[in-house]
Amino acid sequence: MSDSEPTSQENTSSESVAGLAKSETYSLGEEILLLLFDQDRGYLRPVSPWSLACALAGATLMDLSLQNRVDTDPERLFVVDTTSTNNHILDAALAEIQASATYTARHWVELYASRAEDLKESYLDLLAARGVALPGREESVNLMTPVESEEVIHVDLESARGHVQLRILRALLNDDVPDPRDSLLVSLTDACAMLPQILSTTELDETRPRIDLMRQLEQLCREITDAIWELDPPVPTHTVKPGKTIPTASGLPLIGHSLAMARSMRDFLVREYVKKGPAFYIRIPSGRKLVLAGIEANRLVQRKGKD
Repeated sequence: MSDSEPTSQENTSSESVAGLAKSETYSLGEEILLLLFDQDRGYLRPVSPWSLACALAGATLMDLSLQNRVDTDPERLFVVDTTSTNNHILDAALAEIQASATYTARHWVELYASRAEDLKESYLDLLAARGVALPGREESVNLMTPVESEEVIHVDLESARGHVQLRILRALLNDDVPDPRDSLLVSLTDACAMLPQILSTTELDETRPRIDLMRQLEQLCREITDAIWELDPPVPTHTVKPGKTIPTASGLPLIGHSLAMARSMRDFLVREYVKKGPAFYIRIPSGRKLVLAGIEANRLVQRKGKD
């Protein structure tokens, strides 16, 4: 086979990339989550919550800059074009910045980082709505239209993530002038300590000069990454709210609910869920166990099980 003749694997890869291009470029916020999403476990790979918060905040602002909706000067971040981006997350941020155009980029990074949980859920739902196969997000596909009058194209998660990783690697390992979007993606993942998810320690050291160069290419990029490095994580405050006493399912002394579960664990748990609600205790010889049941409990475990 000649060097110029593509293999079937290369053909498949090319088709995947073509499909991604056809489905429109993902926002930087979506790409951050694509890099971190663990398909096998159905949730994000471990990363510092504050790093992820800053990454999503910075990505939102950088996307607005890429679409020429905002600009910056030494004193403030301001709107230059109020035209819709066809992305409800970016449009909401654009309207908020337009209404309060007296703050610096750092202010907006800190504000949106404080809303990181909502941003994360919104970006994950948007990915699912675009057709990316995210475990546990199937119900999001019909909730919104990601881009007006655009048909949803179903995309494999691994193909989508591989496409983003490939862009980062090409931007870092080639000597060509990097695409502005790729420069922002590299700078953002570096500022939020996410590049170790992609590169080895040696590769990071070797590409450090190019990473630093990319960060200097855009003023807003410099301001956002500076803000991320300078901001301190908020001090957590824990408030315990009084709640209802969790009931215990009725059962036999000593053996508890072992016999009922041996007959049919599913029937037993469904019956107790109907009687006791979404949270109840069961007793077995090894001790008392908490059961979380129902649709909301399953969604909670799917989306926040790692926490």
